[in-house]
Amino acid sequence: MEPYNIDKIDLKILRLLQLNARSVKSKIAEAVNLSEALCWRRVSQMEASGIITCYSALIDREKLGFKFQAIVQINAEITGPNTSQKFEKMISTLPQVVGFYSTVGDFNYVLQVATKTAADFHQFLEHRLRPHACIKRINSSVVLSTIKNGCNSILQLE
Repeated sequence: MEPYNIDKIDLKILRLLQLNARSVKSKIAEAVNLSEALCWRRVSQMEASGIITCYSALIDREKLGFKFQAIVQINAEITGPNTSQKFEKMISTLPQVVGFYSTVGDFNYVLQVATKTAADFHQFLEHRLRPHACIKRINSSVVLSTIKNGCNSILQLE
């Protein structure tokens, strides 16, 4: 598939969808000065090209009782592609892990973890992470407050 050439109208559509993915089609079309059909053809093209990957609801974890959040940096000894795939699959299945990133630098993985309590987080570290032989070092930072998340990260127009 050829790369999708994004323009200022597409960027404006993306920004509006980021503000509210449940926006009424006619309102977005009106805001970008396109017919509904043309506007949603552009949205469909951005979905097909992979620019728009999904629509989801961001939830307030604290209101659901998950009041403890931490950023966990992991230095894992990955000896081959199968090792990294197995490790990444295993970490991805842990329900406490709400974000998971492969990184470069002092640590090769960063996790965003949410649990109900500090004790639950301690259990997660001791029983879910530390037992894995490939994990050589763990560094955790407790999140005190969320200043910016996906919900308020809006694509800026150039």
